Amino acid sequence: MTEYSPGVDRDTPAMDHRLLTFFFGAAVLLYLSVVLAYGRPAVLQALGGGIAVLLVVAWIAWSRRPSTVTAAGFAVVAFAAFLIADSPVSIATQWMALIVLTLGTTRGVALIYGAVTLAVTAATHVAAGSGLGRILGESLATVLIVLAGLSFASLLLRARTLDESRRRALTELAEANSRLQASLRDSRDLALAQERERVAAALHDGLGHQLTTIGLSLDFSRRMIDRDPARAAEEITRAREATSTALDTMRATVRAMRPTELAEGGIHETLASLADSFRGTGLTVTFRSAAGPEPDEATTLLILRTVQEALTNAVRHSGADRVGIDLSPTSLTVADNGRGNDAAPSFGLTSLSDRAHAAGGNLSLDPHGGPDGGFLLTLTLPERT
Repeated sequence: MTEYSPGVDRDTPAMDHRLLTFFFGAAVLLYLSVVLAYGRPAVLQALGGGIAVLLVVAWIAWSRRPSTVTAAGFAVVAFAAFLIADSPVSIATQWMALIVLTLGTTRGVALIYGAVTLAVTAATHVAAGSGLGRILGESLATVLIVLAGLSFASLLLRARTLDESRRRALTELAEANSRLQASLRDSRDLALAQERERVAAALHDGLGHQLTTIGLSLDFSRRMIDRDPARAAEEITRAREATSTALDTMRATVRAMRPTELAEGGIHETLASLADSFRGTGLTVTFRSAAGPEPDEATTLLILRTVQEALTNAVRHSGADRVGIDLSPTSLTVADNGRGNDAAPSFGLTSLSDRAHAAGGNLSLDPHGGPDGGFLLTLTLPERT
């Protein structure tokens, strides 16, 4: 059985502890008002005061270390107080005993204690020759007190159960949030690693090869400058042209892979600005759009990421010098005049295809559907709802 703790040190709501302590204090004051009343024999007053001290000690013991033993000890002292007081007012101590027994032991034990209290009350009045009306009245009052104590204790137990459920839910929520944050960090790290890998691959495939060629041309020119100045000059000219080509490639790569934010004018203005940013890179990018409503945010983001991926692939793989972007209310096409692409779709295109399907659209690839047999990408946009 799970023990109930009224103290704040054992994860029990502080309000329960304060409330029970208040009721206990009130019960002790009522008890003292009877046992210390003027006219009672000094011996009974002293005995009643001593039992009051034992009540406080038993309460403190149960509050600090709630268990079956401390609950039973409190109930015994409370019952002694009930007998010594010999007054209906002292029933308050029995009420507290019922609550302590319910919380510290079981509801069945508390019921037995209540039944004993009722029996002693009735027997005492019968032995004293009290009238039937008083016997029934005192017995009924005792029954009501017992029921009230049991009900109040049940409410505290239910409150504790709800509080423990809330605590568990908050703990589970915190753990789930921690796992989500870790997952997001891992996702961001993975995305960053993939982006770095793409940049490294672009620089290696494009600039790396061109710079190697330039280096070989310059080395050859240095060796030939005395023996064949004309040949050396020709090689230097070729290296200069290759340098310009490498610079254009670098600029185009940077333009294609740089993250693009949505302009205030919407997706049309954003794509027009993106196409214009390729001026001076050796890659001519044109943008055409048909009149139509501005797509929703999710579709806009899908369009933007698709264009960026297509431009990146065109710069890295196609060898194209022209790329056309066409946007209509129902579709987006990106076509280049490069050599085409018969290889399997890259991870970026595969991810975009999955994203398009999830949004209700479709991404199709034609390896040689563009101008001069270049690459053609078509994104069918999700239907507007």
